[in-house]
Amino acid sequence: MQIRKAQVKLLSLTARIGELSPYLRLMRPELYYMDLTLPASSAILASYLATGGLPEYLPFLIALIGGFAAITSSYVFNDCCDIDIDTINLPGRPLPSSKVSKSSALAYALILLVIAGAAAAYLNPESLLTLVIAAGTITIYSIFAKRNTFLSFLPVGISYGLVPVGIWLAFDPAGLLKGNDGVTLPCRPSVSGS
Repeated sequence: MQIRKAQVKLLSLTARIGELSPYLRLMRPELYYMDLTLPASSAILASYLATGGLPEYLPFLIALIGGFAAITSSYVFNDCCDIDIDTINLPGRPLPSSKVSKSSALAYALILLVIAGAAAAYLNPESLLTLVIAAGTITIYSIFAKRNTFLSFLPVGISYGLVPVGIWLAFDPAGLLKGNDGVTLPCRPSVSGS
């Protein structure tokens, strides 16, 4: 019973976060738990399987922020593509209610994607390539597939399935993108000194 009350308080907290700003609402605060847990668990599992231990704090934090920004940028972009539908079905959302303009929301989605790209580029070029593929796939979904094909769930599944793959590659590179010396790029200095 106490656990249920704690869950209700946490859920109401995320609902209240969305009330603070229409820009936060665009990022779907009701899904923050999932959007943070997916990259966090991917980083922890990849690091543990690759090294036998937990990930270093800074790369973990960067991966968490990058994964979260990648996921939430797709929500914001999708909302920009759905203003006409949301005006009827969800008129209280920030875009149909004119709390945020479409151009501001597109800029916001781009900022989130740039944050994700910077994180991925810092962590591993394979993660960046995975992000580019995922972002392209979800863009195709938002602009075309969801309205023009019955298979619209496929691009969504592919793009969201690539998030843990990109995070995983940051901690356990596949070695597909190697420098001339055979070292997986980029060559970040080791924090642990080894």
